[in-house]
Amino acid sequence: MRNNVNFPTTFFFGFFFLIIGSNMNLAHAQCNSKITVEAKSINDSKGEITVKITTSESFVCRLNSLSGKGPETLDSKSDRSNKTIKFSDLDKNKIYQIEVEFISETHALCKKLQKNNLIFEP
Repeated sequence: MRNNVNFPTTFFFGFFFLIIGSNMNLAHAQCNSKITVEAKSINDSKGEITVKITTSESFVCRLNSLSGKGPETLDSKSDRSNKTIKFSDLDKNKIYQIEVEFISETHALCKKLQKNNLIFEP
């Protein structure tokens, strides 16, 4: 019984997936800027979101509220270089998103970094 595997087709798909896989890893490795986000409760009804931004670039940090209508910008802060930004007096019953846009970033995947579905744990 003969094996019906076509060597050129197998080679092509193997090479194709190797290239795609290596490019996906490079896309994540090339971002020089980073963000970390923490949402914490202040009292029964209010919360606070802290954003730590590690960068050497100018940026705009947006606090968005998420709902069925899509994201709505509640507050926006611009700055440059490493910063810690706090958004206080937030309604604990809403879902939030942090979006940081790096103004001079050339890599499309690194231009905007987001943290989604931020909620306050009891």
